[in-house]
Amino acid sequence: MSRKKESAIQKLLNDELSLFLDDNCFFKIKNYSFGDASVWFRKWGWKNDLIILRIEYNQAAINFEIDIPPNPESDLGLCDIAGNNLAQINKHDSYWYPFPFFKIGQKAYVNKVLYDLEAGLRWLSQYDTPGGCLELYLQDQNINHNSPDGRYIQKYLRDVPDELNQVCCLLNAKIEYPDPFVRALFDVNQQGPMPKSKERN
Repeated sequence: MSRKKESAIQKLLNDELSLFLDDNCFFKIKNYSFGDASVWFRKWGWKNDLIILRIEYNQAAINFEIDIPPNPESDLGLCDIAGNNLAQINKHDSYWYPFPFFKIGQKAYVNKVLYDLEAGLRWLSQYDTPGGCLELYLQDQNINHNSPDGRYIQKYLRDVPDELNQVCCLLNAKIEYPDPFVRALFDVNQQGPMPKSKERN
């Protein structure tokens, strides 16, 4: 596949994903660095849903991640409490969506990704409440729940104010953030650029 053709389909995929995700409360944060990936955020105040698009070798991977603010006693950065891959959610054989060889197939390719993304959003909806997050987190046998970060995540999810169990993006949510960078990432009242450019840990 030529560089020109790859660039065209990458732009088409990015544009169509942005339109689709905008209708589902996702947006990009200006100046937020995630390597070469495109990242869309959906802020809830107490957590973020992330959708991450990576393009490598004429194929695309779309991953999901759910983050909460960092453990103040850890230097590991944001705490991701769950993650998944779009192709795996839809039971494909690979983690990747290979680009079509011919230009005529590009629109059908993007439509297939968007169709699969509906299932991805349904997977994310399991984590719409702190209680749902905690229940699924504790069911994951691949996590050390007794580690410092494991205990922090459990305490954090149990301590989220009750009103945040009800609806997404409460503008008056009272949550303490450890620094301006984390506030810019999580605070639903802040939709502007990051206070400074910073690589994700």
